[in-house]
Amino acid sequence: MARPSKKVKVNCSICGKEKIISLCSYESNKTGSFLCSNECRAKWMYKKVDTFCANCNSPIVVGYYRYIDERYKHTFCSAKCTGEFQRKRLTVSCSYCGKEVEVCHCWIGTYEKKFCNIGCYGKWRSDNMKGENNPRYTEKQLVACNYCGKTAMVYPCHAVNNYYCDEVCSTKWRIAHFSGEGNPNWQGGFSQYAPGFNGALREEIKKRDNYTCQLCGATEVELAVHHINYDKDNHLPSNLISLCTNTCHSRTNGNREYWMKYFTQVINERQEGATTISKESTVQANGIGSARHLLVKDDDIVCSSWQHEAVSLRRRSESCELR
Repeated sequence: MARPSKKVKVNCSICGKEKIISLCSYESNKTGSFLCSNECRAKWMYKKVDTFCANCNSPIVVGYYRYIDERYKHTFCSAKCTGEFQRKRLTVSCSYCGKEVEVCHCWIGTYEKKFCNIGCYGKWRSDNMKGENNPRYTEKQLVACNYCGKTAMVYPCHAVNNYYCDEVCSTKWRIAHFSGEGNPNWQGGFSQYAPGFNGALREEIKKRDNYTCQLCGATEVELAVHHINYDKDNHLPSNLISLCTNTCHSRTNGNREYWMKYFTQVINERQEGATTISKESTVQANGIGSARHLLVKDDDIVCSSWQHEAVSLRRRSESCELR
C-alpha cells in the first residue's frame, strides 16, 4: 500500500485564502510566496517594488518576485550598470600568505576564503583539509582477509566487498571458488575436443616436431597442437602439427582451406623422409618453398622439409649454399 503524502496548509500571498499543498511543494518553494489561483498569480507577477540600483544607486522599479527571490541579490537599472558591477574589483587579503589581491565583487559573498593563486590554495588545503579536518575523512576499520584471515586496518570503501591482503590471496580465492561447478560459465565439463586429445598425445606431437613451430621455426616458445583439417575428433598424428601459440596458431583461424592444403603437404613431405646431403654440395633445400630448418648429424646435414622459415609464408624456391 502506498504511503500517503504529507500535506501543509498555507495562505495565499495575495488574497490570504487558505490552501493545502504537498510537503514537497512547500519545501521546494524558493520565494516564500504561495498563490491560490492563476488570477492571484498574475497579480503577484505584475506587482512592483521600489528599490535602488546596486551599481549607481539610482531608484528603480522591479518585479516583486525578483525583489524577494534570493537568487537575485542585486538589481540594476541598465545593462551598463550590470557590466560595471560585474567588472568591479575589490582588494582583499589572501587567506594563506596574507598578500593583497583583487577579486571579483561577486566573490565576496560567495566564497569564504580568498587566495592569490592556485599554489596558495593547494598549500592551504594541505594544511587544513587533511586527516580529521577533511569533511570526507572516515576512520579505518578492522577487517579480515577473505582467504587467509589475516586482519588489517582499511578504509570502509575498501571493505565494502570481499577484502584480500594482496593479489595472491585474491587469485587463490577465485581459484578455489570459481573453478568447476562454481564458475558461472560452467557447462558440465563439456570440451570441444574428444577424450583422446590429452596431454600425453600433445607431448608426443611436440617431441616429434622437435619442440619447434612448424610454421616459423621458433624454439623455446609455448606450443599448441593444431588440427590440420580442423576436425577436433581426428587425433591421428598425420592430422596434428605443432605451432607457436601466440602468433602462428592464431593465423590459422582464417583462410582455412589454404592452411589445410599447406600443412597437409608439409606432413606428406615429412612422411616421405628427410634427405641426407653432403656439406660441400650446393642444392635447393626443397622443391616447393623456402629453405627450412637443417639438422646437423655427424658429418652430414639432414634437410628436413617439414620445418619452415619465418621470413615469409609465401611459397618460393631459392638456392642456399651450404658452407
